[in-house]
Amino acid sequence: MTDLSAPPRSGSISAPSGPRSVAPGLAGLRAARDHGPLGAKTHLAPGLSFHADPGLAPAGHWSSPADRIVELSLETGGTGSWAALHVALDLPELGALSGARFLALMCRSAAGTEIMVRPCLRSGLQEGGFTDLFFPRHLLAVAEPRTHTDAFWLPALLPGDAPDTAPWRELVLFLPPQSLSWHVHALDVVLA
Repeated sequence: MTDLSAPPRSGSISAPSGPRSVAPGLAGLRAARDHGPLGAKTHLAPGLSFHADPGLAPAGHWSSPADRIVELSLETGGTGSWAALHVALDLPELGALSGARFLALMCRSAAGTEIMVRPCLRSGLQEGGFTDLFFPRHLLAVAEPRTHTDAFWLPALLPGDAPDTAPWRELVLFLPPQSLSWHVHALDVVLA
C-alpha cells in the first residue's frame, strides 16, 4: 500500500505553484484598441500576427476592440492551403524542465459561419526550421461564443513530439483557407 504522507520520490515532478500564462503579448491586447488591414503577413500587436498563403490573395481587416483579443474579417481572392493566427510564447522549456505538468490552451470565440480551427504548438529548432505538435482537439467556432479548452499532459510527450528546449515557440491557430469572420473574445496559454 502506498503511503500518501511520504515525501515524493527523487526525480518526480513536484506540483507547480499555479498556472502561469506563457503568452505575454495577449495581456496588452485586452486593454488596447487598434485596427488595420489584413494581408499575407500582418503584424497585429507585439506577439500576435496573421500569416496566410499568398496564393489566397488575402485581404480584409482586423480590429482589437475593448475587452477582446482580436476580430478578423478575412476575404480570399485566390486559392491557397493555409491561414493562421500566430501567438508568440515565452516557453523555452517544456516538461520536467519547466516544472509543469500541463500546457493548456483556453479560447473563447465566435464566427460568422461555422469554422474549424486547428491549434498547434510550434517549436523552433536549433538547426533552423520548426516542428509542429497539434493539440488533440479542434476548436469549433460558431455564431454564439463558445469556450474551448485543450491541454498537453507534458510527462506523456514523447521525445520526438516537441523539443525540450527551443529558441522560440508559438501557438499557431490554423484557420480554414477561405473567406471568414472570427472573433476571439479571450485567449490564453498556460503552464500548470
